[in-house]
Amino acid sequence: MPIFANRTIQAMFEGLEPKVGQARSRELKGRLSSAVDGNERISAEWELAVFQCLAELGELEFPDGAARSADVILKSRATGEQVQVEITAISDRGLHDKNPVEEFSRRLGKINHGLRNVAPGVIDYQIGHVEVDGRIILGVPDRRDMEKFFRSPELSAFLASIRANPKETRQYDFGCRGAKSQLTFRPGARYRSGGHIAHDVILDLQRNHIVNRLKEKDAQIRESGRALPAVLVLCDGECRAMKSRLTSPGRPKFDDVISVFLNGRPHHRTGPWILQQGIPQGTRRINAVIVVAVNEDHGHSGGVQRRFDVRSIINDGDVRHPLPPGVVEQIHDGFKSLPKISTNPINARRTYRYPPHYGGGSLSAGRSGRVKAKISLLTLQGLLGGEISHAEFVRDHGDIGRVISKAIHEGKMISKIEIERCPDDDDWVHLEFNETAPDKLFAARRK
Repeated sequence: MPIFANRTIQAMFEGLEPKVGQARSRELKGRLSSAVDGNERISAEWELAVFQCLAELGELEFPDGAARSADVILKSRATGEQVQVEITAISDRGLHDKNPVEEFSRRLGKINHGLRNVAPGVIDYQIGHVEVDGRIILGVPDRRDMEKFFRSPELSAFLASIRANPKETRQYDFGCRGAKSQLTFRPGARYRSGGHIAHDVILDLQRNHIVNRLKEKDAQIRESGRALPAVLVLCDGECRAMKSRLTSPGRPKFDDVISVFLNGRPHHRTGPWILQQGIPQGTRRINAVIVVAVNEDHGHSGGVQRRFDVRSIINDGDVRHPLPPGVVEQIHDGFKSLPKISTNPINARRTYRYPPHYGGGSLSAGRSGRVKAKISLLTLQGLLGGEISHAEFVRDHGDIGRVISKAIHEGKMISKIEIERCPDDDDWVHLEFNETAPDKLFAARRK
């Protein structure tokens, strides 16, 4: 699923295609249609959205792909100032890959399911952790070792003891990657639980995946060889630290990491005591970083409102090519024209088999025998194309599927079709069935 509705993406693409050039257009189109790499899709979406915002501010120049360079050069309509703008999406995917606790939980869930008939109860987990090189390492196996762990003689013996005496609480302690973790069988319990420390937090101002990305982009701008100021737009590709400005005591904030990279930090000493270790400036090429995060506000009624959180962090230190503060402010304000969010980045990474409106709709059936139904237009298209079977449709649509199926078998015929346009990626189709019996028409043809 995309962060922005597909129709929005298509509109942005069509508006920008004449400006970006054929080669860049093909590259963007390939990344947008990628079904394998969610990072590529999300990054391409953000580029389009940022390009659209920048186009409102001035003229855009898209460098060719012959050398490493920023994504676009903006010439401000208000000031005439030129600035190279690099756009990148940052995520915690690498941290999740290194800490596959979701896979661990999923495998343990299958074991719970297999035990329920012989040993009613649940197996909970509590995962320990260690801190290594500025990262949290959870006490679960690496992906390559996951199968070995779940087939180990020690775990097999633990499960055998549960089967032998299913009314007794049991605990299995294990060490993994330097951390101590445990499994606990609770007889008779219905709901399992699990716990571990958040592993996608920032531990160190200088050693983290955010600084790594900033260094990468600084090198890219250096290699472009352009004597222009530079602004980095850092977009939300599913980064937990980016969304929250609150942290645990002593933990660095996301914005602090960027500010220290841009400006450094002074060294404070009182006599023989060091009160604060100094940190040198990390770049002289990036004039500012604009952060674009996706936040969600959950209402009391269960509704969710998504909004952008846009903030600018300025390089106040020594820079190679100074940039008037008003230009950064102008770019920042330009993000007010970002299109509506369709879904958050974490859901944008998931692949869904069915259309957005699948399973929804409405139904009315009067005494006259007339049946009115509203279903997803893409669902209807999937039915016609064989991507969704009739059995799946009836199964997943409750009364709608059963009543429509019954109406057709009784000889009712579609008498009216209307399409209700929606701003998102799926429309509604309204179907009306009357009393006409098609079998009589076909019988007449056979005579």
